Amino acid sequence: MCKVGDIVLVKKGFIGSSGTPCGTHSFIVIDNEGGQVKGLDYSIAATILSSFD
Repeated sequence: MCKVGDIVLVKKGFIGSSGTPCGTHSFIVIDNEGGQVKGLDYSIAATILSSFD
């Protein structure tokens, strides 16, 4: 199981929150309780972190 803070790259087989299949997708793990992994889209996190001076 992955840990909070891990960066995960899903190459195929990912179904988005809208129910549509997605291509390659990377995210940062923010929770892994109850056998489900929850994450924050990597591009959003990278944008936020790169905006700090």
